[in-house]
Amino acid sequence: MTYEPNFCNIKLQDGPIAEVGVNGCQIDEVVKYCRDKITDFNQAPYSCRENSMAITKLDECLMWFQRRTENRTARGVEGTSKP
Repeated sequence: MTYEPNFCNIKLQDGPIAEVGVNGCQIDEVVKYCRDKITDFNQAPYSCRENSMAITKLDECLMWFQRRTENRTARGVEGTSKP
């Protein structure tokens, strides 16, 4: 498979929304989209272990993003440029 650089363009958020406003999508939105597409593909008769494992790993990825958000919220830095 060859890489097609202009096949899909994704504009990711640049900077915290609270500081710069919405100017792109969040990475977790892209991951959710991919998970949903693979879930659609994983319906019979096309379901397979590999698709199921990919869905599981994308769910895990989203869980870690949520954990990061909860941690940043607890520290009072969510929505800012502070580490």
